[in-house]
This record gives sequence, C-alpha cells and structure tokens, in this order.
Amino acid sequence: MASNENTRKLVVSILDFLDRAVQNNVIFGDEAEGIEVAKQCIAEGFGLDASGDLSAYKVPNTLEDIFEKYSHSSADKASSGEFGSKHEEEDRAAKAEAKKKLGNEQLIKGNFQEAINLYTEAINLVDTNAIYYGNRAAAYSQLGDHGSAAADAQKAVELDPSYAKGYSRLGHAHYGLENYQAAIDAYSKGLELEPTNVNLQSSLNAAKTKLTESTSSVNTRETPTPGNATSSPLGGMDFASMLNNPAIMNMARNMMNSGGIDTLMKNPAIAKMAENVKKTGKFPDMSDLMSNPEIANLASNIASQPGATSGGNDSSGASSRSGDGGRSDKSADPLASLLNNPELAKMAQQFMGNNKDQKKQ
Repeated sequence: MASNENTRKLVVSILDFLDRAVQNNVIFGDEAEGIEVAKQCIAEGFGLDASGDLSAYKVPNTLEDIFEKYSHSSADKASSGEFGSKHEEEDRAAKAEAKKKLGNEQLIKGNFQEAINLYTEAINLVDTNAIYYGNRAAAYSQLGDHGSAAADAQKAVELDPSYAKGYSRLGHAHYGLENYQAAIDAYSKGLELEPTNVNLQSSLNAAKTKLTESTSSVNTRETPTPGNATSSPLGGMDFASMLNNPAIMNMARNMMNSGGIDTLMKNPAIAKMAENVKKTGKFPDMSDLMSNPEIANLASNIASQPGATSGGNDSSGASSRSGDGGRSDKSADPLASLLNNPELAKMAQQFMGNNKDQKKQ
C-alpha cells in the first residue's frame, strides 16, 4: 500500500540520519552502541531488516535537507504576511486574557466599576468570548445595574449555549429586575447543563417563591367600589369623612376624657368581638352589632357618664357648662343629641344602605 511505502521511506530516512550522526561523531562511544540497538528495534517494529538492503526505500533528500527547506519556507511565509494575521489574533487574545485577569482581581476587591472597565477592554480586543460578557454581567449586578447585566448575560449564553454560569448570571439579573418568570427560565436552563449545581437550584427555588408571592399579591389586592369608596368589612363607610366630622371627633374625645375607652375594652362583649376578629379576620355585620343589647347598653352607659356631651364641645374637648355653676346637664341625653346631628344621621343612612346592598349580594 502507498501508505506503508511512505512509512517505510520515512523509517529508512530516520535510520540513515542515525547512521550519519554516528559517522560524524555526533554520537560516539557507548551511546553509539545504543544507537545500533535502537536502529534494530525501529526497523523490526516496521517490518524491516536494518542490516539488509534498504535502498528501495531511500529518498533523494535527507531529513536535514527536508527540515531546512521547511524552515526557510515558514520564514518566507511569515515575512510575506501569510501568518501575520494569525500572530496578531494570538496577540490580541493574550492581551484580552490579561485584561480579564485584572478585571477579576478588581471584582474580588469590590472595585466593580474598575472591573467593568477592564472587562470592556477585553471585549474590545476579543468580542467573541462568552466569559468576558458573563464576568461583566456579574460586575453590573453588584452595582445594581440589572438591565446591563441582563444584556451582557444574554450575549454570553448566545455566544456559548453551554455556559452554565452565564445562565446563572442571566437569572440573577432578571431576579433583580423582578422578572421572576424570566429568572426561572434562565436558572432552569443552567440546571439542564449542571443538574447538581446547588446554587442554581437554590436560586430557582427563590425565583419560584417570588413569582408565587407576586401573583398572590395581585389576586388579593382590594378593588375600588363605586363612588370612590374602598371596599371594607364595615360596609364601605368613608372613614376619611368620619374623621373629619366634628360630631364623631367630639364623641371620641368625650369617651377618652370620661374613661369610656377603658370601659369599652374591658366589656366582655367587646372582648369577645375583638377575639373573633383576631381569629377570623372579619368584622361583625354592623346591623347585627347595633342590635346587640349588650353593645347598645354599653353605648348608653358611656354616653351618660359625666363629661360625655353632644357635639357642643370646643376644639379642646372641654364640656359646655350650664348655668348651675359649671355642673354637667344630666337631664340632656348626649347620645340622642349625637344621633340627631344631621351630618351623622346622613352618614348613618348611607352606611346602613351599603350594609343592605352587601347582604343582597
């Protein structure tokens, strides 16, 4: 076969080279004897007899001639620029690697902007290396610039789809942007490449938890009701209006001044109602609450305590005085006066109307 023929010619050229080395005293003494043994082993290895006639396999040029011609040819090609572009690429790659190494050092030190600058210089030298983009994405994330981090990480995995760390950094960037589904997708692709990567699995679980929480928050958000009133367990009453109503505020001040708040909180019925609210998270129906005899009796007692008055208090909460030297007028019913307040009566009507509408739903 032609290949065997060429192989034997090469072997004979090697044997001739070893003969000349001994003849020219390049190798002599004990080493020369070793060469003879080596020649026998080489020839036998390729099916030749070193002491036989090998002239059929000799070639016109010696190994030295062939090597010298090749060396001159390579030098000529290099000088002519044939290998110039390759050498230039290697030089750029070496410089880019040096920039990346310096960038890594700055990243470890916490000099994130400097690291970004160095990674950028590396990318300007070689813009096809996925690691340079991945490392710059990590530095951007450390600065909180998750948008730039996502763009770099995306570029990294496009250049090298097998770059698991690129998917990890892409997931981290999307997590920082609160794009939890995109983060899940990126972490999942990374795990396909590295199924045993604990950090990727932990990050994936965190992203799934965040997505669930954000979805749940949107679904349970309160929806505004007609009339710009916010839905509430108390029938849609406008509490801003209540707090701005003088009658309500006067009643609150009187209850505080008279000790009514303490009495209210110690009452078993109120305590039971508060406990139910704590357990269920729901307030009682106001119409049922107002018809409760214990609550009604409590309200009457609070209203009749000394210092409890109708809406005639001044801004400081001081009681209006009768003409008997400053005593409170006990003959007046302050709760009735409070309920006769036209603004409070109108609010109560609106409130009860809202309660009835809610029961019909």
